Amino acid sequence: MIIFSDFDNTLYPHGDESGFILNLQAVQKFRQSGHKFCIATGRNLSSLERAWKDYSMYLDALVLDNGAICLNAQAQPILKFAIPLATLQTITHDVLGCFDDISLVAYNCDLTEHPDLTQDATKMRYWTLNNQTADEIADYLNGKYSHQVKAYPQHDCIPTRNLDFINPECKAFVDLAAIDAGKENAITKLSNIIAPGQNVVTVGDGTNDVAMLQRFDGYAIASGHPSALAAVTPSHVVESVAELINVLS
Repeated sequence: MIIFSDFDNTLYPHGDESGFILNLQAVQKFRQSGHKFCIATGRNLSSLERAWKDYSMYLDALVLDNGAICLNAQAQPILKFAIPLATLQTITHDVLGCFDDISLVAYNCDLTEHPDLTQDATKMRYWTLNNQTADEIADYLNGKYSHQVKAYPQHDCIPTRNLDFINPECKAFVDLAAIDAGKENAITKLSNIIAPGQNVVTVGDGTNDVAMLQRFDGYAIASGHPSALAAVTPSHVVESVAELINVLS
C-alpha cells in the first residue's frame, strides 16, 4: 500500500505540534510494516524544507507544486510537468490586465523562485489581497485557459518573508499548474514507478486535493474544505493521518 498525503492541515495540522508528532509516529510504523508514504502538496521544495527539515526520514517520494514536480526523498527529480514560458507570459499578462494588486512568484524547474517570467515554470503563483479575488482569478483562469492550465485558489495565507517582492498585505493566492500536472496525474505516474500494482490511498483537506481524492481511495480530514469533504464518502472522513493509518492497519 502507498499513501499520498497533503501536507498543510493534513499531515501538518497548523498550531498543533503534538498532532504533527503523532502523525509522524504513525507514518514511521506504517513504513516499517513495508508500506510507502509520500507527500502531495502545493508547496515547493524550499517551502516544505522551511516547515519540515527532516522530511526525508519519513518519505518515499514528494509530489510538489500541485503535481508539477516529483522528487525522491533525496530531492532528486523523478517527473516534471512545466508550464511553457509563452503560456505563462500570455496568461500572466491577461491576469495583470484584469485584476489589481497582484504579486507574482514563478517557481522554476531548477527549484528557484522569483518574480521574473524568464523560463518554463513548474508553478506560477498569483498573490492577492483577499480570498474573494483569489476565487475570481481561479474561476477566470479555469474558464478561459482550462485547455492549458489548472488554477487552485488558497485562502487565508501569509506571504513567505524571504520573498520580499510579495506585497505583505496579501492574504490569498492562486497557484497555476500545467494541464498535465495536478496531484492526481502525478500520483498516477509516480505510483506506477515506485510502487507498481500497490493500492493507492490519498488524504487531504483542500480544493487542490479534490481530484486525487476522487480518483483514488480518498480520505478527507474532518476540518477540511467542504469540497474535499464532498469528494469522499462519509465513512472516509478522518480526524488525522494517524487515524487514517490506524484504520488501514
